[in-house]
Amino acid sequence: MSEPLFLGTYRVRCDGKGRVSVPAQLRAELRGTMGMGFFAYPSLAGEPALECCEPAHLRRLTSVLDRMSPLSKTRRKLERRLQAQATQLQIDGDGRTVLNADLRARLGLGEKGGELVFAGRGRVFEIWSADVFDAQLDDALGEDEEEMFAAAWSQAVEAGTAQAGEGAE
Repeated sequence: MSEPLFLGTYRVRCDGKGRVSVPAQLRAELRGTMGMGFFAYPSLAGEPALECCEPAHLRRLTSVLDRMSPLSKTRRKLERRLQAQATQLQIDGDGRTVLNADLRARLGLGEKGGELVFAGRGRVFEIWSADVFDAQLDDALGEDEEEMFAAAWSQAVEAGTAQAGEGAE
């Protein structure tokens, strides 16, 4: 089975009890989780969002951490953010999940809920407060970022070309 590919941006409403519909396109990519749902944890980049992934991806991230020195401060910080604060979320038969009070607070949602954005990022997707997400988009591509993305794209293309060449032998 192939890895999920989370793409697109979806606006949904979260009610005061934390119930929210997971967009159908994202649910389709999670079908291979065998009923395990997905994990949500604070953004590894420190952004005011939740990162979400399938269980297999969380295991791969854990494997990366396991290769770091157990004495590394970076490892411990990432373990606390990724593992200690991860919450497993189930999707019910109607395609909904429930964000607990801690997750809602991280997103800045009050007792009445609010509008959320689910944003695909390839192997993960994010959940944002709609207002915060919109503000992030407004600041997304200045000149520095365009140069950064161009350089990253070039590196990715070169790496992909190198890998394709290795497989051809």
